[in-house]
Amino acid sequence: MRVLVAIDDDSLAQPIIDFVAAVFSHHGTIIKLLHVIEPSSISDSATSFYGHGISREILEGRLKDASDLLNRLRKDLRSKVLPSVPVEVSVLMGKAHHVILDCAQESNSDIIVIGSNGHGNLSRLRISSVSYAVLSHAECAVTVVKPRKLKDSDTSDSPDQAMNRMLV
Repeated sequence: MRVLVAIDDDSLAQPIIDFVAAVFSHHGTIIKLLHVIEPSSISDSATSFYGHGISREILEGRLKDASDLLNRLRKDLRSKVLPSVPVEVSVLMGKAHHVILDCAQESNSDIIVIGSNGHGNLSRLRISSVSYAVLSHAECAVTVVKPRKLKDSDTSDSPDQAMNRMLV
């Protein structure tokens, strides 16, 4: 089974990694961690704040941060799955949902695992606009992992308990 795991940022990364490790840790699975950087948002905000010329430095910083994040997550995931399960990482640039869908098709993914913070225009559905676009257009199965909000009475719990709290 080929699993494409789209990681947006660090805030949702751990629940996604825990889910993937719990569900897809069997022999024959190939896992690819993907982070997409949208260059237009970098250059637009950098240009409006700092002026022209700074966007390249910001882009290089974002690429390094994304690579560091995925390598840290790969190490964590490798410790939770069978040694025979390869975990690849890829940082690409473009419009997030287009890149995710293209990558899934190019790698013949059987499933896309994506997180959602519920922000954006589709918050009433509790999924982000990128997650919704991927769900709407993917040619393979899609699982949206969204960690539930903790209640005040909830405390730190084990990975199994955290998995039971997770919405999928």
